[in-house]
Amino acid sequence: MIKIAVAGTGYVGLSNALLLAKENKVVALDIDKDKVEKINRGISPIIDKEIEEALPKAIEEKRLKALTDKYVITSTTNLKGIITDASEAFCKISGYSKEELLGQNHNIVRHPDMPKAIFKEVWETIASTKEWTGIVKNLRKDGLYYWVYSHISPIVNDNNIVMGYTAVRRPASENEVSDIIPKYRDLIAKEK
Repeated sequence: MIKIAVAGTGYVGLSNALLLAKENKVVALDIDKDKVEKINRGISPIIDKEIEEALPKAIEEKRLKALTDKYVITSTTNLKGIITDASEAFCKISGYSKEELLGQNHNIVRHPDMPKAIFKEVWETIASTKEWTGIVKNLRKDGLYYWVYSHISPIVNDNNIVMGYTAVRRPASENEVSDIIPKYRDLIAKEK
């Protein structure tokens, strides 16, 4: 860890970042390498204003991402369902570490009690650039399970081409679970 002592308010240029000191506190910003080099050479004082204006948004985005990561159950996959990102909350509820989840197929948490018809519906829906919502029973690493209300969305580029998928979940309520269990039981019976 690098410690930097700062007094007052001003900018401290580093090789690949710029620190803004305000009221004797330092805030690190990840910014464009070319802008940092220009500032460090002193040829772009206008950038200072740009950074100062962008600072509150950058801090808020970083804070929001940290809160989301900690408290919102999210995951992102590629087109084949391979996990490319997982929030801290998803890791906690599933019992897996982030390292164990990344690179795995998302069905690593699929509970055998879930009807195949539901996942067929999920894949057909999201592959057609639509969003899917529903109740899902997932399997934890330790063999226990958890129920979530899941909202799965395709990630599309500017040309409306699906690039991957993201899921945002919350724990399902007792009513949601009790309502869905008989429906899933019927679907499983039909699959046999």
